[in-house]
Amino acid sequence: MRDTREYIDQLLADRERRREEPVTEDELPDDVDVVEEGLSGTVYHEYRTCGDETCQCMSGGTKPGPYAYRAYRDGDTVRREYLGKAESE
Repeated sequence: MRDTREYIDQLLADRERRREEPVTEDELPDDVDVVEEGLSGTVYHEYRTCGDETCQCMSGGTKPGPYAYRAYRDGDTVRREYLGKAESE
């Protein structure tokens, strides 16, 4: 029983420590350009498909963008906030 308690305590400690860590590139979508990392989150640019079936991006063409997002931790969850259209790179 004591081993189980120690294991649970370690899991909880790891969880709390994780909440303080910045979002890593592994937790971001593929093919993004990280612009800035800071205490308030990680800002990145991403090209995305628009969902319009007539758009070239839906058939493998160039995706619209870049769009700026901020990824941040909310408890155990990585959330992202849309910041608007980024300046073209």
